[in-house]
Amino acid sequence: MVSDGGNIVADDNCRRIEWLTATVLKKICSDYSGWETLYQNPEDGRYWELTYPESGYHGGGPPSLRNITGEMATTKYKMSEDIKVGNQNVRQEKMKEIEIEEIKIDEENRLLVRPKISPDYSYEYIYRDASGITWINKARSLAAREPEKWNHFDLFKQIIAAVQSEYGDFLQVSVDTRWVNIPTALATQIREWKRS
Repeated sequence: MVSDGGNIVADDNCRRIEWLTATVLKKICSDYSGWETLYQNPEDGRYWELTYPESGYHGGGPPSLRNITGEMATTKYKMSEDIKVGNQNVRQEKMKEIEIEEIKIDEENRLLVRPKISPDYSYEYIYRDASGITWINKARSLAAREPEKWNHFDLFKQIIAAVQSEYGDFLQVSVDTRWVNIPTALATQIREWKRS
């Protein structure tokens, strides 16, 4: 925002933020104050937070729009028991649980974790978590970019953490999870870790 003869007017940055929040981003929810709002880009799944850091100014001051991680969005907005959606306070689940459809070691000795998700949903942007995890679209599975750097158990834990951090999803082993070419000792290790 800039001053024009004592009046505060929107600059290009403010207009850009207004355009993004009105036409590109999808509003998810606001905090109790109404001054901090969570948005998501439907194209890539990233979260954006709209705030007014200089709220002491008339009209709330200039807006600020910043990219935040899935973990931050979950902690600040999803993890609260009651949040504001529109004009209503509603109770939301703390985190979305996703069943693991298959855990597999393939012919190249790569550990692949396949979540049970719809065809139009994926974790293709998981690389932004910067933890070495990638999405293999053909296999609809999560794996390591450099599998030789990991043992299978540590890699499994890293995949779970990366999905939780970037997407706010909690991958869960179920009684229906398929174990393909997984040694009994590794399967036991994973089950015990998930129960802990």
